[in-house]
Amino acid sequence: MSTATVLLIEDDAALSAIMNEILTFEGLVCEIIQDGQAALDWLRNHVPAAVILDIHLPHVSGIEILHYIRSDERLAHLPVIAATADVDAAGIVSTQADLVFIKPMDLEQFDEMIEFLRA
Repeated sequence: MSTATVLLIEDDAALSAIMNEILTFEGLVCEIIQDGQAALDWLRNHVPAAVILDIHLPHVSGIEILHYIRSDERLAHLPVIAATADVDAAGIVSTQADLVFIKPMDLEQFDEMIEFLRA
């Protein structure tokens, strides 16, 4: 994926900082957005290389964002990794997300995420 932008939509500031550090260390560039509505606004004007998506977000849920991505012709092809602590929500998004991780994520899951983003 080289240095294309990965959109990280995560409202937990500490977790988004950790994920950003890991992705940056791996040579990826992140745009971090912590609000669902702000993420939708950003997506209306940009096409990232991939999206890492929390499901429970302020203002607009990750489920709604995922539906938007899959229904928008410009974005429908994007790789989307969903991450949530909500097992029920994980089941809901599993048919539309490319990968789904249950939080808290461990090092093996981070490795799997990096490998997926590099593919």
